[in-house]
Amino acid sequence: MASFPENTAWFESEDGAQEWCDPILLVAFLPGGLYREAMFDRIEQERRRWYIAFSDTSLQSVLVGAESGLGLSMLPMRAVTGRRLRIFRHFGMTCPMAVSIYTWDKGGLAYELAEQMATALKNR
Repeated sequence: MASFPENTAWFESEDGAQEWCDPILLVAFLPGGLYREAMFDRIEQERRRWYIAFSDTSLQSVLVGAESGLGLSMLPMRAVTGRRLRIFRHFGMTCPMAVSIYTWDKGGLAYELAEQMATALKNR
């Protein structure tokens, strides 16, 4: 098993200065996807309402949705490099999330891949 912190933040399109009124439009992964529940929790802490304007399973699609101005999104800092996104100052940075890689199987291709990824993460 390998675990590492993933720095995340809230992002909006660089192309438009939009006032995000209630409900706040969100670009998110599908149910069960990364960052989704953390996004809802943060907005509800602010006592704001939200609406999913776009969702998908693909990080690329979520990035494009946010870049296009469809809504706000919580994303890993590394994923937005070179994208037309900026940190949404009102929500800003978030606490790093732990990302873990593990396998139940102690042999085979999945185990070998998990071990290689764990080694690469430890050495970064």
